[in-house]
Amino acid sequence: MNDQKNQSVIRFARLIITVVSLAYVFYRIYNFQKWDEFLQHLSDNRALFYLLLIVQFLMLAINISFEGAKWKYLLTPVRIQNFKSSVIQVLKGLQLGVITPARIGEPVARALMLPQGSRVKAFLLSSAGSILQNIVLGFSGIGGMVYLASTSDFNSTLLSVLKEQIIFYVGIFFAAMLIVLGVLFRIISSKKNKRYLKKAAQHIVVLQQLTIKNILIVTGFTVLRYLVYTSQLWLMLWFFDISIHPSDLNLIFIYFATITFIPAIAIADIGIRGSVALFLFGMISANHEAIMVSVFILWVINVGTPVIIASFLKSPEKAKSLPINQT
Repeated sequence: MNDQKNQSVIRFARLIITVVSLAYVFYRIYNFQKWDEFLQHLSDNRALFYLLLIVQFLMLAINISFEGAKWKYLLTPVRIQNFKSSVIQVLKGLQLGVITPARIGEPVARALMLPQGSRVKAFLLSSAGSILQNIVLGFSGIGGMVYLASTSDFNSTLLSVLKEQIIFYVGIFFAAMLIVLGVLFRIISSKKNKRYLKKAAQHIVVLQQLTIKNILIVTGFTVLRYLVYTSQLWLMLWFFDISIHPSDLNLIFIYFATITFIPAIAIADIGIRGSVALFLFGMISANHEAIMVSVFILWVINVGTPVIIASFLKSPEKAKSLPINQT
């Protein structure tokens, strides 16, 4: 009886998540203010834009595939599952992440689609993957900032402030991670007989199974994803004549680092993306409308499209036939 009630609650929660996430995506599309500028540019470059859309959606598929493979690999300490299930869980995670603060819903949604005994460990592993991703973004952003700081054309007070903000938030992130890791491993190594410590240690110990090889492979998938979506943004900027030189990738590195580490809730995500994009890409182009259109279209492709697709996908069954890794 309780199982049936729990299943009903889960189904209702999924329905609410689907409705809210779809409403959010369509609200953003409906309220976008730069459609006239986009349509004017499109009328002169229609064939090229359609070709670009095909390339962008192919890159989206590659991006999701990399994330699905990364998630499948991350789960191996607790569960062996097929690639299809991993991709569905990734998409469902994006669906919840878009309507939750700091996208905390992503690892939660992924974990909830697994058997009950694996959920906490899966959440921890997903969080570990997110940490590695933020490390890649942080170092890339700092690298891009160092390059720009050495280029006199880009030296400015605003750029200096942005550099300080990125370094500050990256520093806070790493400090927080060190504290969290210290607490986790203290719990694992604790000899106390307190029940809650023992129970916590049973879950946290899964992080010890992430070997150097595991971390390198997961980082490899993360870097591949990073290369894909930075290329996606550069292509959009190139199409709108904002960026014509590959060296402008440094600005894109800074852009992704900034929108990652600036604290924000998901509902303000597209607004923050636009503001940061106007500041950074405004250094190389005065066409602010085209900058906003580029960022918005990429948001629709990389965020809106997966949310819509996830709404039509059935969550993978938590089938007992799928083996649980006990090692």
